[in-house]
Amino acid sequence: MVLDRRDARRQSGPGRHWQMALLFCLLGSGVTAQEPVGQAESPAASPATQEAASQRPMISTGLGERALAERFPRAAVWLENSEGGAELALFAPADRPEAKGALLLLADEGQSGGGGFEGAVRQLLPERGWAVMTLGLPPAPLGQPLAQPDRAADEPEAEATETAVAASGRTPAQDESVMIDVMAPGRPEERLQRYRQRLGATLAAALAELQGRGHRRVVVAGVGLAAWPVMQVAGASGEPMELVWIAPRFAAGVDQAWAERLAGVERWPLLDLASSLGNRAEARARAAEFRRQGVAGYQQQVLTLPLPLSERDAPQLVNRVVAWLARAGG
Repeated sequence: MVLDRRDARRQSGPGRHWQMALLFCLLGSGVTAQEPVGQAESPAASPATQEAASQRPMISTGLGERALAERFPRAAVWLENSEGGAELALFAPADRPEAKGALLLLADEGQSGGGGFEGAVRQLLPERGWAVMTLGLPPAPLGQPLAQPDRAADEPEAEATETAVAASGRTPAQDESVMIDVMAPGRPEERLQRYRQRLGATLAAALAELQGRGHRRVVVAGVGLAAWPVMQVAGASGEPMELVWIAPRFAAGVDQAWAERLAGVERWPLLDLASSLGNRAEARARAAEFRRQGVAGYQQQVLTLPLPLSERDAPQLVNRVVAWLARAGG
């Protein structure tokens, strides 16, 4: 059968274009449904952890937890905080059957703990026989943890947020995501105290999660401004705990009273990986004070660490930490 040109044009008209568009849409949806290479980092969280998280609202800290959980679904672990919500951690098990221990890494302020430096650590340490859990550190309500109270100019925005939630007629438990507390109304001191409590509760939940997974040796590490919170949560444990500070920075007032803050930590192993590009005078003063206070397990190593850290810095830092841990505890 021979078609004339008019019949051929009719068959290649709008109907055929619609069919081709539908075909491309179907092919496109199949491609996007595939999991990106390298996305799965660890087995799924325990059923108890997943069930508990499903019963609590996800706390939005502005660090993109939802996107991270979707990107690393098998690494996602939801931890309960002091607000009754769930915050995201990412876990990678050791590549060896018998892990040497686990490292809990708290990212610098404003970092999610999902990619960049923390993501590279989460890939490198398991190869060395260590499990890793990374946590993001949401920005403090006052701009920096442990600083003096900030101006009250942030309160109107927080009040508007709560008013909008109240007007919606939904409770926090009904909302899939809840923006909370760091900008909540109230005195600045109260907002800061709630922030500290929430961070401490999340870190404590992370420690409990790692211990519940069978890790008897848990090392706590903090990047930048996270150095002080990890020391606080370790102190609350009541037992000497191995600590690692990576390019640590301390808010005003913290590094000026080490003599008062080091009581009871004389037996703690503490690795201070100071940056030569940071405040060298403060780093030297800190090391001298630790020696005067008799903290025998303290060791400071000065490295060239550009800030903020990137994934390129992870290999040398992982090597330093692993070597120190081998000497500290085998």
